[in-house]
Amino acid sequence: MRSFIYLSAVFFAGMIAAPVQAEQLEEGIIVNEKTASCAYFGRGDECMIFQVPQGWTAVFPAWDEAAKKSFLIFNGKRCEVTTSSWKACCEMFGLKFTTGLVFETKPGSAGSDPEICGP
Repeated sequence: MRSFIYLSAVFFAGMIAAPVQAEQLEEGIIVNEKTASCAYFGRGDECMIFQVPQGWTAVFPAWDEAAKKSFLIFNGKRCEVTTSSWKACCEMFGLKFTTGLVFETKPGSAGSDPEICGP
């Protein structure tokens, strides 16, 4: 009985102390074929969704079950996705990696819930 009470207390204490974390949605790249440019693109989270700019196309990783890895596929080329490969993949696709783009946003599924998204 003591074990059950102890485990229950630890479980509930962990639930109370656990911070609310935002749900991370898709990450990938966006490509502008006219300018041969490419940039990292994170879709957003439940508080805010980033819009793909006009003239750009989003490319998200595809899971390869046989290789147990994710790959970006663009114009018939395939690039393995790692935590730091966005720029390398853009360059492998023959695109110039760009930073500093400003994205329009819209509310995510949580809207502006202050308990999840802050004030």
